[in-house]
Amino acid sequence: MSQSGAKYVVELPTAELKLGSCATSDRWLPHGLGRRTLGGVAARRKVPWRPRGSRPFGGHTRPVLCSAGESLDLANDKARQGAASGVVAGESVGQEQSQRDFYQINNLYDTISGQDNIHHGFYPHLARDGRELVVLDNVQASMALTQRMIALGGIDRTSKVLDLGCGKGLSCSTIAKLTGASCVGVDLTPKHIERANALAATTAGIERGQLTFVEGSFTELPSEALALGPFSHVFSQVAFCHVHAELPAILAQVKQALAPGGVAVINDMLGASGPPASEDDVADAAAVYRRLHFEVLHGHQAWRRIVEEAGFTLEHYENWDAHMLKSYEDRRDKAEALGAEMADGTPLATNFEQTVRAVRARQIGMNFAILTVD
Repeated sequence: MSQSGAKYVVELPTAELKLGSCATSDRWLPHGLGRRTLGGVAARRKVPWRPRGSRPFGGHTRPVLCSAGESLDLANDKARQGAASGVVAGESVGQEQSQRDFYQINNLYDTISGQDNIHHGFYPHLARDGRELVVLDNVQASMALTQRMIALGGIDRTSKVLDLGCGKGLSCSTIAKLTGASCVGVDLTPKHIERANALAATTAGIERGQLTFVEGSFTELPSEALALGPFSHVFSQVAFCHVHAELPAILAQVKQALAPGGVAVINDMLGASGPPASEDDVADAAAVYRRLHFEVLHGHQAWRRIVEEAGFTLEHYENWDAHMLKSYEDRRDKAEALGAEMADGTPLATNFEQTVRAVRARQIGMNFAILTVD
């Protein structure tokens, strides 16, 4: 769908739906029906995979409605060519001409999300396992998200980790400090690599040579990064979403980087898991696409399908939409208090509120998955 020039992918239900200039039809199923569900999502195996010695994770059981058909791919040839290079232009926002510019120019994340953090959060109180837990703020929740990925991914001192879209190196540093693992980070933004190297050099508890950072795209991994493999784990947090048009190609790179028996531990931002109920839903989602320079986002069902078609086994999957919602509610409140603005002068809190509404309308989401190669 298209709104104000922004391209927008949606997975639609049975009846044809027309909003804006695009329409398609799709079939609608309760995902997880007839399969064991964990934390509101389905695991492929009867007994969910988990690292040896770990304890089962908590969760509630309920089917989650997802589209079961193909996503509507609105990426044109130019968008696909951009994705293949690792840079997607999207729609200009002030001085920002691309996603690389968004991260190279934008300095607000350190204030709103915590020093060196550009990711979302995991809020344990939302797990609904019957425990009364402290409600974390978004900075604490971001650390909790990384810790959960480390634990369920089975990363330990023997691991060699490749972090795709490593940002400023915070997650690599966290992995190294908490587990003793070595980590190689790849990121497209020169400013991020510079900061990641500085962070590695000044963080206590990290040994020389334990962290390496390489500038480049995960749509075509730099030879310098591949030469440091193969890797026991490929790790990524909300990075693949920037080039979802090339998700199969990204997954091929993940396969190439993994050692035999290796594990991919992925957190990604997703598109629609249901039909927009109104033009307002379309407008809210389009605003998110514009701010983040997105061209294409796959929903939960399409993302899983692409992963399995790429030859991976989906060992574990969690729907983290509720955690994304809480992350953006926290960010909205901080941005409003700071009076923060986007590159074009739009109040950032306004866009974050649109993101909150888009998540509530199931037009934007987030996941967590553990993958192994078939």
